[in-house]
Amino acid sequence: MTACSSNPKRELSSLARPSTRSEPVPELSATLNSGDNVRVFTVAFSPNGETLASGGIRKTVDLWDVKTKTLTASPTFIETGEQPLAVQSLAYSPSGSTLASGNSDGTITLWDVGTRKTMAILTNPERLGGGNDEIWSVAFSPDGALLASGNNIGPVGLWDVASQRRVAALKGHRGDYVKAVTFSPDGALLATASAADYTVRFWDVASRRETATLKPPFTGSIGSLAFSPDGAMLASGAGAITLWDASSRKVVAILKGHTSGLVMSLAFSPDGSLLASGGGDKTVRLWDLSKKKEIATIPQNDWVSSVKFSPDGKLLASGSQYDVRLWRLKT
Repeated sequence: MTACSSNPKRELSSLARPSTRSEPVPELSATLNSGDNVRVFTVAFSPNGETLASGGIRKTVDLWDVKTKTLTASPTFIETGEQPLAVQSLAYSPSGSTLASGNSDGTITLWDVGTRKTMAILTNPERLGGGNDEIWSVAFSPDGALLASGNNIGPVGLWDVASQRRVAALKGHRGDYVKAVTFSPDGALLATASAADYTVRFWDVASRRETATLKPPFTGSIGSLAFSPDGAMLASGAGAITLWDASSRKVVAILKGHTSGLVMSLAFSPDGSLLASGGGDKTVRLWDLSKKKEIATIPQNDWVSSVKFSPDGKLLASGSQYDVRLWRLKT
């Protein structure tokens, strides 16, 4: 339950390596650790930026006060007879009233943020039981009416949040293993990525039909997706990062920098000027999108499973090994 402050100048010299002084410099603001030394897989800021949620190999979700850097609550999964072993993904609803967690037993938990109690447990109908049923990714539609889930087993799920029922099963990826799902900012498109068939697919949300299949210019598992705030660009992460024009479906640029493993998480800054990436090479990297170049590398202790910008763009959160780190971006 600790928040360890650090000397920004020391952290800058030892951790972050910006390419020029005029570009954003990440300075370590705090290290958040619940004290039980369990891996962190996912982080998510509340829409108002006041709370940071984190989840990993434990049966709770940790809620951190961003201002005080303290742990305020750890809501626990209700007893289901087969409790989740890990929280793989987290997403807040646009209103901030609901927090969804994708779990390793093939379930999605909907939490009431106000009461910090479980509202519902949604179960992937294709789950097999006995392991390997992970819900790798969850994402709310911009209007909060739908929740998409990327599953290890079975098709992409579209869930009606009000009725808590799956209203569509999007079949297209071969071999399942959908690691990432994300809605376009206008809610018209859903993008999904598979670590099995190495493709990104676009789906029309209204008709529930696949509209495009994108194949990166290199073969490999795809572990992350993110739309730019204006919806014009989609980033996909494999061994390198591919930037796609969301309208033409053409490759805009390929960002190479991560030296090994999968790019496990991607996040655009709220103004769309920066892209953050977390990878299996134990680094967080910042990219200037106007120049299509890397501007900072932040070494971590282990692979980086999740990166998220705060709603105001002043903080970057990263989840790696047992810690969540908050980085303040200064220019």
